[in-house]
Order: sequence, then structure tokens, then C-alpha cells
Amino acid sequence: MNELSKTAIILERIVKGDKDATNDLVKHCYPLLLKWAHGRVPYTEKSLLDTTDLVQETILRGIQRIESFQSLRAGAFLAYLRRIFINCINESVRKPNKSDDIDDFLNRRTNFSTELNVDEYIFYEKALEKLSEVEQEAVILRVEFGFTYAEIAKEMEKPTEDSARMYVNRALVKLAKFIKQHER
Repeated sequence: MNELSKTAIILERIVKGDKDATNDLVKHCYPLLLKWAHGRVPYTEKSLLDTTDLVQETILRGIQRIESFQSLRAGAFLAYLRRIFINCINESVRKPNKSDDIDDFLNRRTNFSTELNVDEYIFYEKALEKLSEVEQEAVILRVEFGFTYAEIAKEMEKPTEDSARMYVNRALVKLAKFIKQHER
């Protein structure tokens, strides 16, 4: 059983009222999210943001809102946690902090895994939001979580690995067009 299928099974157990399933979800998703989140928290010398704290907050918020979560597809849940994580970062950055100037933060380089600066990352996020929910999931699973096309095909109910590859590639082309439009 792959990681995505395990997530879907645990989510089904939660929906059915299994009280142990929530703990199983935390045990399963925490390391996946922590691995993904590593290097994505903006860094400044004065920053107090900690990746593990933000991941814990993300998991907690995800569990608190699990009743409002619609899809049982595992890729959708990881994308949902990713969105919560990004919201946690944005909230932390916006909080007034006597020792940290927001303008200074926005002008510094960040420690994202691809060394994007904050503006580039914002372009990426805005462009990603213009894709359909399913296209977002495909891009996030492939680019950010590093899943194979075979895993994506299985979880997104694509008939073959090649069809998943084509779907992801088309979504990436759309994403690139949105980014180019935003840069103009």
C-alpha cells in the first residue's frame, strides 16, 4: 500500500467515527508534511518561525476542520494540509513583531528549497490558485511532494502512468503561462 492510499483509508476511518484514526492520521501525515515543509519556512535573522511548530499547527488545524474536508482522495488531503501550512506562514509573517520589520522580510532572500525569493513564490502561489483544484493537486503532488507519475495515476484515477504524466505536464504549462502573465 502506498502512502497516498494509506491516507485515504485513514480518512475513511475518521469519517466512519473510528476514534483511533485521528492519531493514525497524525502519525502518518506528520513526517510527510515535515519532510515537504523543510526549507520552505521564510528565514530572517530575527525570525522566530520554526518548521516543526508550523507543521504541528497545520496538522492541528487540519484535524479541527476535517469535517469540512470534502474529498477522500489522499492527494487532495495533502494539498489541503499544504494550503493550511502556507496560511500559517502568512499569518505568522503578518503578526506584528517588535523585532521584525515586514518590509525588511519581504526584501530578503528566503530559504525555499529552490531558492525562490518571496515575490517569485507569491507569483507561483497566485498562478497555482488559477488552476482547477484537480490540476493544483497534480502539480503539488509531483512538484512539491515528489510523487511518481504511477502514484499520481493511481490516486487521481488516471488510467495509465502516461496519462498522469500528460495531465501534470499540461497543468505545468498552464501554470507557467499564468506566471508569465503575472510577471508582465
